[in-house]
Amino acid sequence: MPPRTPSPPPTVPFYDKSPEEKRGARRTLRLRLLKLLDSQPMTVMALRLSLEPDTAGALVATLEDLVAAGEIAAIGHGAYTKVPWGPEMRPVVAAPLRDTVHGALVHLARKTRRKSCSVTAVSGFLGLSIEDVASSLQQIEIAGQASFDDATGEWRPVGTVTIRRARKGIDEGIPPIPTPRH
Repeated sequence: MPPRTPSPPPTVPFYDKSPEEKRGARRTLRLRLLKLLDSQPMTVMALRLSLEPDTAGALVATLEDLVAAGEIAAIGHGAYTKVPWGPEMRPVVAAPLRDTVHGALVHLARKTRRKSCSVTAVSGFLGLSIEDVASSLQQIEIAGQASFDDATGEWRPVGTVTIRRARKGIDEGIPPIPTPRH
């Protein structure tokens, strides 16, 4: 029997790090993100999965810095690209925190039998505070991209067909189909 490999030391969440550690993590991550986005646009979830768990908490803050500086731009559906990119067809709102939380919800929900997950699971996966994640999930619910299940206390991403139907209705001025609340 092969010897056991020691478990990795627990990572310190980004919000618990010292200001110097936060600055260093954001600086390192900034360079890494720009290098990843050099070749092609990427979704927030693809960016998150390419990171080590100890730097994952700095992802949202670093994306916000890069968007504010005009170095990257949101191109919709949680995807980002380096600037310049093609002409904008309609205004796109950059919301790195919300995009990251939505991507993590979809990613984690796929791994469960119930196709849903808790705020705590998303928070732990991203290395963000539960309050930030809960607030983002509420915004995602208002946007029609997730629903809360009162019975289990978990969040479930809305299917892509339903989201596509809602977007088509918004684009054409048709009210979206109401979804029943259980």
